[in-house]
Amino acid sequence: MNVKAGAPSVADPHSALSVVEVIIVSYKTSTLVTKLLNSLALERIAAAKHGIAIRALVVDNASGDAQTLNRTVVESGWLDWVEIAESPRNGGFAYGNNLGFRHGFASARVPDYFFLLNPDTEVRLGAVSSLVGFIAQHRRAGIAASSLEGRDGTLWPFAFRFPSLCSELDQGLRVGVVTW
Repeated sequence: MNVKAGAPSVADPHSALSVVEVIIVSYKTSTLVTKLLNSLALERIAAAKHGIAIRALVVDNASGDAQTLNRTVVESGWLDWVEIAESPRNGGFAYGNNLGFRHGFASARVPDYFFLLNPDTEVRLGAVSSLVGFIAQHRRAGIAASSLEGRDGTLWPFAFRFPSLCSELDQGLRVGVVTW
């Protein structure tokens, strides 16, 4: 894995801040990744007030977008918290995330939490603090996930299944055969 722009780290590896490493696996999605990073930039400010440091690793899954993403990181002034890693091959989503985990565990300050995000997501203010707060309150929980919402804030109803012809008909007719 070839890491390019940025060197996100918390200045003091023994800092009391909780560190959240956001892993984003990208394949030809530099425009979407930029929107996501913009939302994370705002969330970083909000999260810092709660003692949470956010850093991000974008794994370019051998799509050729690394140069564009590096330029965006530099131009946006995100060098202190965003890194771009070039995967040697497109091994898929899990492969890219595993590279991100390895990178996080090899860093000078191992993150307290990992947050996996798809490039087509945007983070609402307070989302990371809410997730960290949930995990802190539920010490036996090993994993937590954020909700999926539409742009208007309504819950996205497809957390466990993708829509199909049958489920769409069922939802439209409201008979409950396919849905619960």
